[in-house]
Amino acid sequence: MKTIIKQLEKYFLTALIISLLTTQTLSLTIPQANTETTSKTQSMQSTINSMLPWTNKASFDTPNGNFEHTITSNLTGTQIFAMNPETGDINFIFPTGTPIGTRFNVTVWIYNVTKLFGFQVNLVVDDTLLNITRAWLPTTDPAYVFQGQTQISLGPTFYDIDGDGVNERVLIGASIIGVGSFSGDGLLAIIELEIIYTPPAGTVSCPLNINNTDTKLLDDTLSEITATKIDGYYECVGPPVPEPPHAEFTFSPLEPFAGRMVTFDASASTPNGGTIVSYIWNFGDGTPEIIKTDPVTTHVYASNGTFNVTLTIIDSEGLNDTTWQLITVQFTEINVDLNGDGKVDILDVAPVGLAYGSYPGHERWNELADVNKDGVVNIFDLVLIAMNFGLTL
Repeated sequence: MKTIIKQLEKYFLTALIISLLTTQTLSLTIPQANTETTSKTQSMQSTINSMLPWTNKASFDTPNGNFEHTITSNLTGTQIFAMNPETGDINFIFPTGTPIGTRFNVTVWIYNVTKLFGFQVNLVVDDTLLNITRAWLPTTDPAYVFQGQTQISLGPTFYDIDGDGVNERVLIGASIIGVGSFSGDGLLAIIELEIIYTPPAGTVSCPLNINNTDTKLLDDTLSEITATKIDGYYECVGPPVPEPPHAEFTFSPLEPFAGRMVTFDASASTPNGGTIVSYIWNFGDGTPEIIKTDPVTTHVYASNGTFNVTLTIIDSEGLNDTTWQLITVQFTEINVDLNGDGKVDILDVAPVGLAYGSYPGHERWNELADVNKDGVVNIFDLVLIAMNFGLTL
């Protein structure tokens, strides 16, 4: 009994001295003789054993004796993992429909370490996606590296560096007091994260970063232990990105003439969800773009040449697609001297005005007044005559 009292006095005295020398919040863990393995740890250990191919024995030296358990591993050298306790690997994948506010644990494991005396784990995340809510040392878990040993728990200390109310970093650790060490494989810490953003479409991801200079291991000579640090990987999957619409059009006639109407038809365009709300046409001849809600439109080219016709469609989801085709407009010989007197004057303009609006079979139809030969006397015929008014041929 006196021995136990003296041991406790030594623990509390040491903790008091350290608390006077540092502002870090410290907690003292007293050795416990009996601790039951939780079902969660058993499940985690089973997953690890099935995943990793060779066997290594972890040894826990405690004041109450030596505790040993077997873990399988394919690792060489000391390694630290940010591990998913549900899957036994480093991936934390959350499917479509995962709600904001979902919390999950990251377990930090160490493998193949020799004479571990102290450690600190520094986890950093993307604070636009995740918030670090809690962190603790699993001191009652037999897989914990310092389970049953006299130790000082360090932290956790949380960091909100950008002041947005979300913790992007946490520092947590422990050190043995007095004589002792840990060798083998075991659990260092558990850190709880909260999902604060889910994507409306597509996928967001970030590392669960422990591979940094502030994650440290010390041996019982206070020398730093070299270790490979393996980050976790977080991913949240949103709904699929909507497919954009598909733009397509035809035109007729396929060999159009200047001054004659060309019909453009975008009825073959498809929305791929939603509906097409706008058809934006650029006929490539310098005339202004036109916006239609109907897929069919017409245009008359005033001159011959090759023109790049561009169609952009926009659907009800705000998505768009653009396509284009080259159209070659042929020159057509136009007779603007209707009466054949070698000059263009009022005697040529008046017949077009008289026949305006007529077509074959109409009582005012005059084939000569159909200057551009498109089967109707309209503004295009008047413009062609007017553009040449006063010309002597």
